[in-house]
Amino acid sequence: TDAELYTPRGSQGSEDRVPSEAIGAATADYEEGGDRELSEGLHTLSVLPSSSVWCSGETIETSRPLPTLNLSDPLRHNMTGRECRFRNLYYWPSADRWFIIRSNSSVIEGLDSVAPDDRWRVLNVGSPAQHPYTAWTFDEVHPAVPALRGGVRVRVTAEPHFLFKRFHAANIMHVLHDDIIPLFHHLKKHCGPDSDPDSRLPFPLAGHRLLFIDPYGPATLHARPYSYLGRAAPRHLRDFLAFDSGVVTCLREAYVGTSARDNWYQYGFGRPQGPIPGHRASGLRVREVAEWFCDRVGLALGEDEGYRPGSALPAGAAGDPDPPPPVAPPPAPPRRGKTAATSVASAVSASDAPAPSTADPDPDAGSEADDFPETDLVVVLARRGNRLLLNEAEVAAALSVVAGGRHVVTVANEEQAFEAQVALLRRARVVVGVHGSLLGMAMFCRRGTVLVELFPFGVPAESYTPYREMASLPGMDLVYRAWENKNESRSVAHPDNEPLLGGIRHLSPEEQTLIEATKIVPPHQCCDNPFWLYRVYQDTEADVPAVAALAADGLRESRALLRRLRARLRSPTRGGPGDGGGGGGGAFGNGEGDAPVLPPLVHADQFACLDGADRRNGTLWVRWDAAWTGVAVDYWVVRLEEDGRLFSTETNSLAVSGFNPGQRVALAVAGFIDGQTLGFGPSTYCIV
Repeated sequence: TDAELYTPRGSQGSEDRVPSEAIGAATADYEEGGDRELSEGLHTLSVLPSSSVWCSGETIETSRPLPTLNLSDPLRHNMTGRECRFRNLYYWPSADRWFIIRSNSSVIEGLDSVAPDDRWRVLNVGSPAQHPYTAWTFDEVHPAVPALRGGVRVRVTAEPHFLFKRFHAANIMHVLHDDIIPLFHHLKKHCGPDSDPDSRLPFPLAGHRLLFIDPYGPATLHARPYSYLGRAAPRHLRDFLAFDSGVVTCLREAYVGTSARDNWYQYGFGRPQGPIPGHRASGLRVREVAEWFCDRVGLALGEDEGYRPGSALPAGAAGDPDPPPPVAPPPAPPRRGKTAATSVASAVSASDAPAPSTADPDPDAGSEADDFPETDLVVVLARRGNRLLLNEAEVAAALSVVAGGRHVVTVANEEQAFEAQVALLRRARVVVGVHGSLLGMAMFCRRGTVLVELFPFGVPAESYTPYREMASLPGMDLVYRAWENKNESRSVAHPDNEPLLGGIRHLSPEEQTLIEATKIVPPHQCCDNPFWLYRVYQDTEADVPAVAALAADGLRESRALLRRLRARLRSPTRGGPGDGGGGGGGAFGNGEGDAPVLPPLVHADQFACLDGADRRNGTLWVRWDAAWTGVAVDYWVVRLEEDGRLFSTETNSLAVSGFNPGQRVALAVAGFIDGQTLGFGPSTYCIV
C-alpha cells in the first residue's frame, strides 16, 4: 500500500495510472471489509476481496547444466514440486490472466524461495514437470487497479477447485500416466479421508471439482476415467471460465500444483525419451489406482489385491458416470524373484527365441495351478486405423495354445468403452500388442500377467520403454517381453500418409531416400521426427513362433513369481500385508521389489544387559526385544556410541569382547529388512 503509482499491464497513458489517494481509498475499503464472505453466484462489487496463498514444496534443480541450454529448451528452467492453496483466486477472461488481489490482509507463504527466473512457472498444473506446457503462474494485482473497481461483475464459486492441465487427452497412456494416477494421489492428499464413517473411499467424491485449464474440451476420446474422480463432472476453461469476457471468476478455494512423484517416463522433451532418472514411482501406488477404479466400476478384486472389496458407490448411482457396459553386515536376503525389467527379451527372431526348458522340475518354478483362475483370457490390444498387426489372427491362435487353450479377445479403443477394456484386461493371462499407448491399460492387469510388446521394423525396443518400465515398477509384478521385427520384408510402410502418421512425401527426394535407407531409428526428441514416424507407423507381420516362444517363457517366469508371492502370503510376518485402502497391495503388498514394512525403533526399556557364569571377563553381553510388530528382521546392527564401531548379528543379542571390567558402554540398535532400516533407536548403556 505504498503511495506509489501503479500502472496496469499494457497501460501507457497517465489517464490509467492510479493516484495515491485511490490507493488509500481502496486500502480503507479492505481494512473495513477484509476477506468478507461472499455467497455463491454473480455479484457486482466495488472492490474485490483480498487473496491469500499458502504453498509447500520447493524448486527442484534440473540435472543438466543451465549454460548449455537456451531459453527455448524446456529443461532450461527449474521444475517445481510446489503445491499451493489459494483463497480467492481470480480469472479474468478478457486478459486471459490468473491473479490475486494483494492487500494488507493478504497472507503469502512458501514463495520466498522462488527465483526471479522461475517466477513464470511458479507451479506446474500438470505432472510432466519439465515441459513448458504445464507451467503456470499468477499476477499480483493491487485493489485500486481501475479496471477492477467500480461495478465489476464477479462470479463467485465456493466449491474447492483443483486446477489441472491434461497433457494429451486423446492418448490413453498419457491420460493414465500423466493425469489419472497423479490426480488420484493429489486428491487423496488434499481431500481425504471421507467424513462418512461407512465410506470405503480414500477421499470424498463430493465437495471438490476438477477444473481443466487446457485447450481440450469435455468430449475427448478418453474422457470417462476423469469422471470417476469426483461426484460432479469436471469443469473446463472454455465453458466455465471464459463464457463471458466481462465477468471475473473468483474461486474462493483453489488448489494448484501437481507432483510428478508417480511419473516414471519422459517422452523426449529436451532429450531422447526414456525412464525418468531416479524416479520414485511405485507399482503399489499404480495398483492402488487401478484397484480403486475396479472397485468403482463394480469389478471384484482378487486375493492378490487389497484395495477394499465391494464398490463404495455402485457405478451408475446418482452423480456417478453412466453405468458401464457389462464387462557389510551380512547381506540382505536376495529379493524374491527377478524384476520384470531384467527379463526383457528384445530383438528376438525365430532362430534365437528361447527354447523350452529341459531341466528337472523345480519345486519353486511354479505351474499352471499357480495361475489365478480368473485370468482366463488372452488379450490382443488391437489398433484399427494404423500400425496394424497384419497376422493378428495367427498370433492370437498361437498364444491361445501357449496359454493352455484360453479364449482370445481383442481390446480396441474403437470397439469398447473404458470400463469394458478394464474388465477384459483383468481377466488377461497374456497380453500382446504393437508398441502404442493402449499398452498402458496393462496397469489394470492382475499380478503375473505376461505383457508382450511388438516393435515394428527399425524401432529398437531398448529406446522406447514406457511399458517395460511400468512392468518393472516395485510391486507391479507384471512379466514383460519384447519382440522386434528384424525383417523389413515383414513390414509395410506408408510414405503417402500425412506426416504425423508416417508420411514422407512432403520432404525432398533426398530426405525421403535417406529415411528409407535408415534401418534403425536414430536417437531423437519429441515429437515430429520423420525417421521415427516413418518406422513406427509401419504395419507389421509378426514372427508367430518367436512371439509364442516369448509368451511361453514369460509364463514360466510368471508362475514362479506367483508361487513366491503365495509363499509370502503364507508368511505374513515377512514385511506384513498391504494396508488395504491405502497401500494398493493387499496380502501381496510388500512383495517382489516393494519397500518392506520396516522394523520399529529399539528403545532403552527394550534392552537387557546380561551376565552369567559363561560370560568372559571384559565382554559386553546384551540382548534386546524382538520387533513387537511381528516383522521378520534380516539382521541387526549395533552401534557403539563412543567410537562409532558397528557390529551385525542375525539374532537379537550380541557379545563383544575387549572392554575393561566396569566400563560403561553406550550403544544403539537398528533392525534391517532388505538392506533398509527405520533408523537407530535412542542410546542406552551397559556396565561390562
